Amino acid sequence: MKRSRARSEESIEFARNQRRTANEFASTVWQWIRNRQIHGAKFRREYPMPPYTADFCCVELKLIIEIDGEGHFTEQGVARDLKRDQFLLSQGYKILRIPGYSVIQEEGDVMSKIREFVKNAGPSPPAPLPFVPQGRGEKEKHDRIDEEMVAVLANKTEAERLRMAWGMWRSARKMIERIVVSEYRDLSADEQNRMVSRRMSHGT
Repeated sequence: MKRSRARSEESIEFARNQRRTANEFASTVWQWIRNRQIHGAKFRREYPMPPYTADFCCVELKLIIEIDGEGHFTEQGVARDLKRDQFLLSQGYKILRIPGYSVIQEEGDVMSKIREFVKNAGPSPPAPLPFVPQGRGEKEKHDRIDEEMVAVLANKTEAERLRMAWGMWRSARKMIERIVVSEYRDLSADEQNRMVSRRMSHGT
């Protein structure tokens, strides 16, 4: 019983340390973007978007910045983020996810990404296609989704179709990036990028 209680206390302390670290990363980013420092965009911290809360949100430009701690790179974390992103994208928001460790290790690059993200604010990409579970009726579900997509695309201009395709491609790449970073932490950033590109090209 004592050992179980000790493990429980260790787990609680570990979780607290993770939250403290994540808050430190977020506090650093907040100093960069607060008071309209980035292209005049007004960001709000810990902005409620039921059932979620965004780390940073610019309501006027419909932009969200998320600082991802270690928990986001687990299989469960990736699944939660995908569901969360689908909801936020469906509300018309664009999302920039930043690995927490890069706030310290790659400060200049992160600041540049945020500036570019705000600078290029424009029409938000649509939400990714809904996940279709395996099992009975899979073909019928795929057929229904295909028909719905055809109906949607029929009323879109060529430019709008390109924006939709680009939005879905970016969403898929971000998800693969999070998986690669989680599974291959020993690789350099360049090697991780090459692996992401290979998976995007070949689906493996």
